Amino acid sequence: MAEDKGMGESSEAVSQSPGASAGPASRTVFLSYASPDAAVANQVCQFLESHGVACWMAPRDVKPGAAYADAIVHAINEAGALVLVLSASAMASEHVSREVERAASKHKPVVAFRVDAAALSAELEYFLSRSQWIDVPALGVSGALAKLVEAVGRGSAVRSAKAGLGGGGAAGRASIDHAVGTASVAKRVVVAVAIVIVLGAVLAVRIWQSKHAETAPPVAAISDKSIAVLPFVDLSEKHDQEYFSDGLLEELVSVLGKLPNLRVIAHTSSVRFRGKSEDLLSVGSQLGAAHIVLGSVRRVGNHVRVAAQLVRSSDGGQEWTGTYDRSVDDILQVQTDIAASLGRALQLSVTELQDARSAVPPNAEAYDLYLRGLQANDRIANEGFAEATSYLQRAIDLDTHFVRAHEALASTHLLQAVFGAVPADVGFGRVRDDAKNLLKLDPNSGWGQTLLCRFHTEYTWDWPEAERQCTAALEIAPRFWLALYAAADLALIRGDYAKAERLFREIFPIDPLNADTYMELGLTLEALGRLAEAEASFRRGLAITPTYITGHVELGLVLLAENRIEDARQAFELEAPEYGQQAGLAMALHARGRRTEAAAALEHFIQDHGHEQPKMIADAYSYLGNADRAFDWLGRAYRQKDPIMPYIKSDWLMHGVEHDPRYKAFLKKMNLPE
Repeated sequence: MAEDKGMGESSEAVSQSPGASAGPASRTVFLSYASPDAAVANQVCQFLESHGVACWMAPRDVKPGAAYADAIVHAINEAGALVLVLSASAMASEHVSREVERAASKHKPVVAFRVDAAALSAELEYFLSRSQWIDVPALGVSGALAKLVEAVGRGSAVRSAKAGLGGGGAAGRASIDHAVGTASVAKRVVVAVAIVIVLGAVLAVRIWQSKHAETAPPVAAISDKSIAVLPFVDLSEKHDQEYFSDGLLEELVSVLGKLPNLRVIAHTSSVRFRGKSEDLLSVGSQLGAAHIVLGSVRRVGNHVRVAAQLVRSSDGGQEWTGTYDRSVDDILQVQTDIAASLGRALQLSVTELQDARSAVPPNAEAYDLYLRGLQANDRIANEGFAEATSYLQRAIDLDTHFVRAHEALASTHLLQAVFGAVPADVGFGRVRDDAKNLLKLDPNSGWGQTLLCRFHTEYTWDWPEAERQCTAALEIAPRFWLALYAAADLALIRGDYAKAERLFREIFPIDPLNADTYMELGLTLEALGRLAEAEASFRRGLAITPTYITGHVELGLVLLAENRIEDARQAFELEAPEYGQQAGLAMALHARGRRTEAAAALEHFIQDHGHEQPKMIADAYSYLGNADRAFDWLGRAYRQKDPIMPYIKSDWLMHGVEHDPRYKAFLKKMNLPE
């Protein structure tokens, strides 16, 4: 694939097989694809290389400093065959046409891996008239991939792939980057299954879009006034300051957000590139950022050196650089100075940073505890929440006016309440108190208003009041991702699915790699009946955060709705026991007609986690056709303020009881429309 300097890669980086040679002469297959098909091409490449077929693809294999066009031509000349990811995008790409033409002129076999239903262009039809075609919509993902390996001359590998594509439940958990290139057939089978799962999700959406082209949203161009801050490298002697460098990232993002007309990518997305060596073009494409901030931190005692540079994501050109040697006590001033320099480099007004310059810095020890709390919170796990609470409360005890520490503690309390890490009345009581405290410290706190919206959405179920607080939050902080998320989630709960989808999608330009948004968008698309898109959204969220709480259950449920029972079972197997593994497996067993085993599995879940997950148990009983038990557990969920109770209206598992008068009574009790 050669999309000049404007090409992009998929959101999942492709790493070269450990045993592969770097030179193109040893390559077997040249992969040709258009930029919008990067995710498909990456998964095809991973599958081929996991079966011993070496690939050459751009920009992965273009050596730094090499002439781009020369590298493409040389690679095609040396390749044994060209595999074309054939799609509507490929047919519109001049670069793809030139690659296919070059391969044909050199008498290279061309294998077309057709991924959508778009009609073939006349130009490609001429070159592909004698080529082998592999039609993914007709063969299915696993069959098409196996046929592709066979087509490029690795029949023995195909036999092992076919033997393994039925898969075991653990396959979806496999790390592709870890497994690619390993010698054992068993590991290659695991990789094959994982890639089939991911590629299936991507292609399901691609095929649907090709058949509904008029409704597919256009790809947004990257604005020149967009910026992402990547995690600063810890250069400290003991490499024990990652929490400090990550905190610097988050704080710098916050300060940059004060600059007008600048779209700043949220730290929750950019932090995912910590320790990765992806090229800047790929990073910029994934984050939707025209400019990237890179940096390093070296801390010795109370002294810190911060080095930062601004580069263009399109070509890596340096636009600004600066080094700061300061006391840790002055780190907030360093952040403001860096933000001002970045703003000036981008020709933006920096007068809005005057308040930050004049702000009283927090207590140094409190600030260090605050940064440790942020890192613990980012783990999104009960142990991390508990650790974050300890750090942040200690920070606040040292400096009661440290607003950012109050906001971070409020975020932790909200996550604990939503994920059921603490009893609902305790967790949401803390959220309410946090919101009031923040609004006392700052009456224009977007965080405070957003927390009140979440409190009334998740706990009091006072939808009109939640709506008022969400509106107020967006008026104060229209670019705050959590305010957008809160408003979208409220729309989902109330059944306004079109509004929910619109608001969730508004988050992606500022926080494109946030698993929460993908999971909630998946629920919205599921409620709209767009199951293939919902599945793809769930899979994307799990690719970002594989341990996402209840994520595998949500994926399993949409697969169950599609009557893909074995796929659903495998997804349920990957869920943590406390978050619904046995409940999901009970539904999969019921779908197979194994009702005695289903009842036993659900009873096992009730014994171990009944108090924690009453709504999930109600869902399972509804699916199993036991309405009385379903309403019994709905009653418990209502009394316990189960955090997932508000989603009853969008929950397809409730379809089994929705004609029961008790269901309408529940909706009325929760002030939800019928």
